Amino acid sequence: MISQLKEKYFSKYFKSDFSWNFFSMMSGTAISQIIPLCTAPIIYRYYSQNFIGAQALFMSIVSMLLGTMTAKYEMAINIPDDENEAKKIVSLTNFVSFVSALIFMIGFSFLKSFFVVHYQISNFYLWLILLPIALFFSAIKTTLFQWFVRKKKFRMINLSTLVQAGIPNLIFVVFAFINPSENVLLIGYVIGALLAGGILYYIYQKKNDVKNNFHQLAATAKKYKNFPIMQWPANLLDNISSQIIIFLIARYYGIAAAGIFSVGLKYVNVPMSLIGNSLSAVMTQRVAEDINKTGDCRAIYLKMVRKLFIAGLILCLILYFFSPWACTIVLGAKWRISGRYIQIMCLLYFSKFIANPICIISVIRQKQRYILLWQSTLFVLSTSAILVGYFLYNSIQVSLFIYSLVYFAMYSIDISMNYRFSKKNY
Repeated sequence: MISQLKEKYFSKYFKSDFSWNFFSMMSGTAISQIIPLCTAPIIYRYYSQNFIGAQALFMSIVSMLLGTMTAKYEMAINIPDDENEAKKIVSLTNFVSFVSALIFMIGFSFLKSFFVVHYQISNFYLWLILLPIALFFSAIKTTLFQWFVRKKKFRMINLSTLVQAGIPNLIFVVFAFINPSENVLLIGYVIGALLAGGILYYIYQKKNDVKNNFHQLAATAKKYKNFPIMQWPANLLDNISSQIIIFLIARYYGIAAAGIFSVGLKYVNVPMSLIGNSLSAVMTQRVAEDINKTGDCRAIYLKMVRKLFIAGLILCLILYFFSPWACTIVLGAKWRISGRYIQIMCLLYFSKFIANPICIISVIRQKQRYILLWQSTLFVLSTSAILVGYFLYNSIQVSLFIYSLVYFAMYSIDISMNYRFSKKNY
């Protein structure tokens, strides 16, 4: 039915499958981002900055460890032409994710003193239960996201994304009037992750008769060993670099400051994700297709960079001039400072908006050594930026400004390098 509607009503507007796929992904992403915007005036008036900060810290742990859960094997799903080979990669990645969840649960249990002393976590054992659940089902979603991108089944991805956005926010709003607490924010988030990953897994299993033995999984793991060897450390460093700021702000400036910062970060991701994540999904499929056919993907690279530059510039100008006002009106006066933090970080958001969709080229080209070097440099510089701001100036705003400059410089390098990788036989 969708294809018939496309042919009848949208064919004159979407001249290529790429444009249609982008529209499909963006529409689903848009709805999922509108949901938290609609609930924000309630959530941020009833839940304290400390509660929001604790949730931000929990989500940062999940985001930081998520890339390690799969050993990055999911990035190989779009590479082979043979579909059975791709299914083996999916099975391998899900198995690795399950083992990783168990390992992290055991490891986290030894960190009770650290989190209680430095981050004032009073409900540590609830965190211990929820963390592996969130990690495992988030990893399942990450893996099957790549599978459904390969199959161009973007409606399945949209369904999962909508569930993950809608259910937790419904829980947050209901309990805002009953008993707003840190536990509600944590449990609601985990329920969303569980349902989002569970839905994709159910659909995948229903449509695919997958039977793999241990020897097949071992052979697949060996064939794509460069992903855990080179891509996994790079991704871990990337996740740490992007999430360490929440840990450092919570550690040196307090859990409430982390909550204030995370709110600004979350709502900047609404317009950025609306376009950026949708482009990333369809770009992965298109780049892999072009490289397999011609060995060159410069055309799609240049097309995307031009569009992303214009869109990113417009979005960041809006963010810079209107963020403090918007945070005050939508979230309440106590969140105005979040808008100020957004202004300071605009250079980071602009460069990240351009770089994220096109950096998939270096992954598909299997330039793991470059990725590892880039991520290692970013990790050292970004961590140093926060520490310099604290120890030399004792100012969170200085820390954020230096942090933003570091990211702008590193993303500029990445954009340039991915153009080189887009060339034939590079």
